[in-house]
Amino acid sequence: MEKPILETEANDDHRRRAQAVEWWLKMRAGQPSPEDIAAWLDWHAGDPRNAEAFESVREFAGRVRATDPAALGGLIAEFSPPMHPARSRWLGWPMRVGIAAATIIAVFVAYQLLAMPPAKPSRLKFQTPVAINRDIALPDGSSVVLGGQSELNATFTPSARSIELSDGEAYFKVRHDGRRPCYVHAGKLTVRDVGTAFDVSKVGERVAVTVAQGRVQVTETDPEAQGGSATNTVDIGAGQQVLYSPGAAGLRVARVDPAGALGWREQRLEFVNAPLSFVVANINRYAQRPLQVHDPAIGRLTFTGTVDLHSLDRWLAALQTIFPVRVEYGADGDAIVPQTASQRR
Repeated sequence: MEKPILETEANDDHRRRAQAVEWWLKMRAGQPSPEDIAAWLDWHAGDPRNAEAFESVREFAGRVRATDPAALGGLIAEFSPPMHPARSRWLGWPMRVGIAAATIIAVFVAYQLLAMPPAKPSRLKFQTPVAINRDIALPDGSSVVLGGQSELNATFTPSARSIELSDGEAYFKVRHDGRRPCYVHAGKLTVRDVGTAFDVSKVGERVAVTVAQGRVQVTETDPEAQGGSATNTVDIGAGQQVLYSPGAAGLRVARVDPAGALGWREQRLEFVNAPLSFVVANINRYAQRPLQVHDPAIGRLTFTGTVDLHSLDRWLAALQTIFPVRVEYGADGDAIVPQTASQRR
């Protein structure tokens, strides 16, 4: 004879709660490996009820930490409540054993929580050399293309995702998780993603955020203010870019072609009214022979156009016809310097 539906569902709930407890303890026992985090995320996404069970365990854990031992019994009873009397006649011996097991698990969790130190987040670091892009699969199911000579640091916990682009450029495709928002930090900007694709570029203090799909929220913060308070927030969608430049007032929002902004993945850099110093800094992340601009006046010249990294010599030759500059070629790199009066004639 088949088991009553009520008993089967209750057994499933008990099994799910036990799995949630096991995962909660495993994620807090030490620094989880990327494989552990990936497996936990697969279980988490396998059934919406898994996420609900995990949240129940985590909420219970927080309440245990704030509860004195005398009141602990009440919390345990709440975590594993007795079945309603009207339903108990449908439950056989296996189900009553399951309820007792759930209570034992709750007791075990409670006393583990009282002695367990806070969970250590999983920290990941990625760096790329000059001229090398790298495809990265993050443990939450998101992906990143990290540009040449770039550095990225990520911190993952069961409740939060935080990524910092220290320098360079990265293209993010973030997996949406309403319970674990993803924040990308670059200089004074913080990008809050809601499940989309966007590019972040950071060269010095200059930061650009370009959205390819979906929408993001970009917040400018002042690290010197108390608590790093927000000073400006904008929401942008596909085909829009937010640019922060030191000395400029606020954030600039513009319409852009996402394909052009993402051309660096194919060794093609596109700029619109960008200072030459910024252009050179981006080129140097891919050029085997670094460029140098020592004259501040030259660095402030603005450039609009495309730099094909496969034909950098042709771009340098063209540059000398557009601006009053010349290129001094050296063994360790090339320098863009001003033309003299005699050279202009």
